[in-house]
Amino acid sequence: MTDKATSGFTLTLKNNEEARLSQIFQSYSNDLGHMPLSDFLRLSFYKHLITNSTPMQSILNVFQQAAGEKTYLNKDRFFFAINLLSRIIFPDEIMPLDLIITKILTEYSEPSYNSIPTFDDSISILFNEGIIRMFEKAEEGFLNILMCYNSQNIANGRKVVGIQQIKNKNLGILSRNLMRFFKSKGLFPSILSVEEFQKVLEKIVPAYDKDMKKFYTYGFLYKFYDKEMSKSELSSIETIRGEPELRLVDLELLFGKIALDYFPMIEDVAEKVMEMIENKCELISQPKIAVKYSLDLGSDFLLNDSEGLKKIHIGNHKKSAVLRPFKENLDILALIKNPPRVPVFEEIEKMFDDERVPPFPDMVKPVQENPPPYILPPITYPIAKTSAQDRKESPKKENKNRSETPGVKVKFVELPGRFTSNSPEKPRYESFAEMRKNLNSSIYPETAKQMLSNPAIQPCLIREVFIPPLAPETVTNIIESSFAYQANSNYHAAFSALLKAKSQWLLHEKTDLLKPDIELFFEMAKGAIFESCKKDEIALGQYFASKVIYDRLGFNNPDRALLYCGLGSVLVHLGHYKLALRSYLMAKKIRERCIGGDTIETATVYNNLGVCMFFLSRYQESFAYFELSEAIFMMMLGPHHARTLTVKQNINKVKRQNLIATPDYKVLWSKQFVDPYPKRKKKGKGKKKKGKS
Repeated sequence: MTDKATSGFTLTLKNNEEARLSQIFQSYSNDLGHMPLSDFLRLSFYKHLITNSTPMQSILNVFQQAAGEKTYLNKDRFFFAINLLSRIIFPDEIMPLDLIITKILTEYSEPSYNSIPTFDDSISILFNEGIIRMFEKAEEGFLNILMCYNSQNIANGRKVVGIQQIKNKNLGILSRNLMRFFKSKGLFPSILSVEEFQKVLEKIVPAYDKDMKKFYTYGFLYKFYDKEMSKSELSSIETIRGEPELRLVDLELLFGKIALDYFPMIEDVAEKVMEMIENKCELISQPKIAVKYSLDLGSDFLLNDSEGLKKIHIGNHKKSAVLRPFKENLDILALIKNPPRVPVFEEIEKMFDDERVPPFPDMVKPVQENPPPYILPPITYPIAKTSAQDRKESPKKENKNRSETPGVKVKFVELPGRFTSNSPEKPRYESFAEMRKNLNSSIYPETAKQMLSNPAIQPCLIREVFIPPLAPETVTNIIESSFAYQANSNYHAAFSALLKAKSQWLLHEKTDLLKPDIELFFEMAKGAIFESCKKDEIALGQYFASKVIYDRLGFNNPDRALLYCGLGSVLVHLGHYKLALRSYLMAKKIRERCIGGDTIETATVYNNLGVCMFFLSRYQESFAYFELSEAIFMMMLGPHHARTLTVKQNINKVKRQNLIATPDYKVLWSKQFVDPYPKRKKKGKGKKKKGKS
């Protein structure tokens, strides 16, 4: 006998979809029609449902919630588990069930972006609740491995890619970088050798194309171990075609496989995994990993275009035009005698905490006035009296002069809607589907007229304009030339002019140190130049180094907000939106206290706060900040200013999000009220009877 679902869950599917899902359930279940946890995980691997954002721990939670007290899923509970899993994988979608059914019914010819391990007995041992709960405890440590040994972070010499980006974009690390981590923990060569590591790696990430087979066959891991493993600092390595990229689930299975095969002195499987994860790698007690990057800041190959000459053929002629791409002759960093140290994000968080920067605000949740169990009494409304009762209880009319006109009778207007129910002709989700389809359609004519906003373009920050204090005439001319060079993308000349202006000002003042507000202007202007030429990391270090000058300013000096505005702009570009939001909240606090909330500078901060809220998917708060900024710009600058138009475009963009759109609700019911003062019909005059003659 088969167990029926007792949850009362029903799933409405098309006939072909139900047949296909039933076929998939039968292919992954046993002869009794039961699907245990291991088979459910195997299905999740083959259908690419396991990612960094939905690891095996999430699959286990869905399985336990759908199975209830059972240790398996039947057909009905399998459909229930698919519905729960759709809400986890697609939390922001309106119809997640349709998306996950499409994903499950899609046949994948090869694992192009997610690896599928070899499902043997040793791998199946790891698919139990106890082992997966251990992986859940060490999840923070695994994510820190993915962050610290990320190739982009190693190439930049700092943590540019954070954990949130790794989870959202499903990023991984190269197998050679994982060998570096094992070397730092002493696993090479005391516990396993390179040959054994590659053997385990081939089990977890088997080769599915020629490039991966070539990588495993040619022994690139052995060559890397002999050449690079002796270095203590992490340096950038060249990419090799076919090298496997290890994600969160790959690390968990690889650590578990090593624990099963190379800890023979321990008999219990859970103790083996705990020995590997905690005692050897310390991923639970010390999840943060200390690494040291080696980066040569003298080179600028990451941010400048180093392409050579390109030939462009003109028409059918044999002649060709030579295109010389713009490239500065000198590196801008060569002008800096002491390059700024780029801080890690933990240092920025510590600085924010020391300066009492407002914390990251929690999501505002609506609170019901009378939540269950409904302690407050219900609100009652008086029922209108009928016309008959009103006539009985109405007081007697007083004698009035016939010349006075009678008063106007009060008539109640009926509520909107009709008395009969007007149910929608089609379900609401189909109406939303049409709205989503219209969003993806071409809207070029409307965007050209600035009537609509292109949803593919993100909201825009409004950068701060750093204006120097009152300066001598010669210095002012040099600073203006620096701004002109920066606007024309000649950043080397802009930086040189800025250094020259500072030296001229020092000669004019006959001092070695300028006032704090002047020093802060030059430091912030340098950071703005770095930010313009897309050196966001160096700009972050420049703004962070300005903290020393910031401390010399008075408490009520409005220039104190410039530091946090610069930090917020760079943090948005680097993708750290929570830190950027805290930075702009501090700038908002300073400007509202020093210059007021109805100024252009404060409205600029409001717009940038709206951008941060947008990237954090908090669209209603983003919309409120944009509206406030627009109102101030309209009052101070007018409707045709560039800042006003930018905020208007941002408002249009945030309105296109699904969570901010207000659907059209139809009134499904209405209540009838009897008019207490109805219009009375005039009595017709009767015909006079004819008298008898």
